[in-house]
Formats: sequence, structure tokens, C-alpha cells
Amino acid sequence: MTYNKAMDKEWQPKLFWSLAMSVIVVFILVVAFGGLKRVAIPEIKIEKKVFLGQCEFKVTLAQTTQEQARGLMDIKNLASDQALVFPFDKSDIKTFWMKNMLIPIDLIWLNESKVIGWEENMLPDNGERIYQSPSPANLVVEAAAGAVKRCKIELNIGIRF
Repeated sequence: MTYNKAMDKEWQPKLFWSLAMSVIVVFILVVAFGGLKRVAIPEIKIEKKVFLGQCEFKVTLAQTTQEQARGLMDIKNLASDQALVFPFDKSDIKTFWMKNMLIPIDLIWLNESKVIGWEENMLPDNGERIYQSPSPANLVVEAAAGAVKRCKIELNIGIRF
């Protein structure tokens, strides 16, 4: 068969519509079968109030391993009076990171309900920086950045539930 310009004009629209339909079909299949990941941004569910330093916090308890692993990950907004509390059964060196975080936070380390240290204005990153408690801890509080200064957190002050 020899090349014929008339054939190009005849096949071009057919080729275009075939490709367009293929793209549409692939898109529909991807959406229908979950190929596009839908991410729900979790909400903070307030469970109780605690007093720490000069502040009252509305807190959520991260009690399960899954809740503790998630932490404040994917949270877009955290009010200055909200916090996430991590109670642990055993006092030991605790390690946290800021992987998949969207907001800066302050982290307050406690042992036997007394402040043993803190980290201020921890910025979101890809998990490059690791934060460790200065000594064994059995309670950790994640609060909005600035909480340590605003609440006048000091060593050995207690938390009240």
C-alpha cells in the first residue's frame, strides 16, 4: 500500500476520538477502583480537660498504638487550648518525630505527672529530626507551638486531670 494524504485526513479524527475515549475509560477505572487515594483529615475529639502550667487544655488521649503512631499527623489546625496526650504504661526514653505533620507543635515530656522537659516550635519535616525525652517519661503532651511559653511551663510543675 502506498502513502495517501487523503487517508491521513480520514484516519486523524478516528484516531483522536479513539485516544480520547481510551483516556476517559482509564480515568473512570482508576476512580472506580480506588486508584486515587482519598485522604480524610482527622478531627481532634475532645475527651477531657487538663491543667498544665497556667493553661487549661481540652485534650484527646492517644491510648492505642495506632493513635500514638498517628499523633497529630494530618491535622491542619490546632487551637491554642487543644492538645494530644500520650499516656504510657511504662516510664522510659520516648522518641518522637515530625514526619507527615502539617503544623508546628510544642512537645512536653512528663514523668509521674511532673514536667521533665520540652521541645518548642518543632517544625514539620520528613522525619529527619528525632526528638527524645531527656529522661524516662510516661506521659507526653503535643500542643500548638507557643504553648510552653504561653503557659509558662517549667521543670517539675504538675499536670492535673
